[in-house]
Amino acid sequence: MKTSTKGLLALMNHEGVVLSSYKDSVGVLTIGVGHTAAAGVPKPRPGLTITLKQAVDLFRRDIKKYEAGVNHAVNVPVSQSEFDAMVSFHFNTGGIARASFVKRLNAGDRKGAAERIMLWNKPAAIIGRRKKEQKLFAKGDYGNISTVTVYDKHPGPARSMSTADVLGEAPPEVHPDTAGVDFTIQDDNLIVKLPLQAVKSALDKTT
Repeated sequence: MKTSTKGLLALMNHEGVVLSSYKDSVGVLTIGVGHTAAAGVPKPRPGLTITLKQAVDLFRRDIKKYEAGVNHAVNVPVSQSEFDAMVSFHFNTGGIARASFVKRLNAGDRKGAAERIMLWNKPAAIIGRRKKEQKLFAKGDYGNISTVTVYDKHPGPARSMSTADVLGEAPPEVHPDTAGVDFTIQDDNLIVKLPLQAVKSALDKTT
């Protein structure tokens, strides 16, 4: 699986998009969307600046590593919103392979998995993000993704930019009452998971 556009936007808002190098909360030089030297080139250095397009392109490249990590750790079918939440978690912690909530998920306990996401609650400043990831995992709620927060320098004033201006594409549609909810159809040994909205639309056409 790959991160959806909605998932990318949610993660970008967790991290912020910073167009010049800065030191993160633990003193690591960072640029763009959480890009550090550990992720590869370009290696952030004092005074380095990049364009918004470069930041987005770099983020799309960096995210592949975390998508691969989630795909490797999870061995049960998951919805798009569950996958997006886990990629966000892994991008922040690097701990998807050892997280107990993944073990619960693989055992079929989705409720227990959602609850255990909150065990990763240090430092205290991360609790707000973890709650949003938990909400995305459990309810398919991506939050406000119509805009992205962009900083020329961090710390410094931020710009709220539209999805279209940041990603070069129209904002994705979000159905708050059905986002992330799956309807399972089983036919012999074939199981198909469809968004509930699609099922509702099909039913409306037949009535």
